[in-house]
Amino acid sequence: MPGPDEVRAVGVIGAGAKIPRQQLLDALLLSTGRFPCGAEVLQARSQGDHEFFPAQLAEHVASLPEQITFDELIPPLDWSFSYFQTPETFFRALMAAAVLPPTDGAVVDGDLELRGKCAVCYGTLEVRGDLVLDGSALLVVLGDLHITGAWTTASPWLGVCVTGNVLIGGRASMGGEVYIGGGLTASEVYTWEEGCVGQLKVLGGVSARLLLEDERQGCSFDQLFGSLHIELPLYGWPHDPPDIEEGDVRGLVLPELVPTPFDPLVLARTLIERFKAGDELLRIADSGSS
Repeated sequence: MPGPDEVRAVGVIGAGAKIPRQQLLDALLLSTGRFPCGAEVLQARSQGDHEFFPAQLAEHVASLPEQITFDELIPPLDWSFSYFQTPETFFRALMAAAVLPPTDGAVVDGDLELRGKCAVCYGTLEVRGDLVLDGSALLVVLGDLHITGAWTTASPWLGVCVTGNVLIGGRASMGGEVYIGGGLTASEVYTWEEGCVGQLKVLGGVSARLLLEDERQGCSFDQLFGSLHIELPLYGWPHDPPDIEEGDVRGLVLPELVPTPFDPLVLARTLIERFKAGDELLRIADSGSS
């Protein structure tokens, strides 16, 4: 559980940038109620889940200077519980990214660790190592996120907003609130919750060999939209369990991990336990595999 409330500055990864106020206002005040693609999709797919208030945001934006930074757009946060405002932060990030002038983004040569820190990257963020998130961190990427190593999350009390695509070279252990405006590509992804906190929302599709989700208590759930190319989808418990047959996993999972008699839930529990231990789970992919 995070500590006492605190006010924290929003750090910038790489070079800073300015968001043109008038263009952002124009996007917010379209008379038809349409928004830039990602924000429009988020609106449509959050009905009954989250409600956004573009008119109130436009009123706030109108009071800002002609060139603004993203920290001026972040909604009021209790920084000890930044995950509460991840959906609203994501909506504002999608709007800002749609009008942000082209930027160089940033390259982190090594691991990027955010432990209770808040940071924004204007443009594509390339991490040549692992991404490590802990505490009540808040990471906003106004562009794509490329990670050559692993994505590791040690706390559920954080938020991640990426407006573009996410490409992960290693394993991904995703806790907290993770919102992706583009697609997610990884080999193995494990999403988990704690205290009814934890959700992965992807608007632009998922490509993975394995997607594991722990057993949810009905308070949080992953939402994956777009094209789903997942060789072994083990998620949806307890309300929407996957329809997996033994033949679906024999050529993918290491044989000693497949339960007898076959049970998808037992398989998922076994793989989650081994994933947490850092063990290998899958057979080596054929050279022709995606």
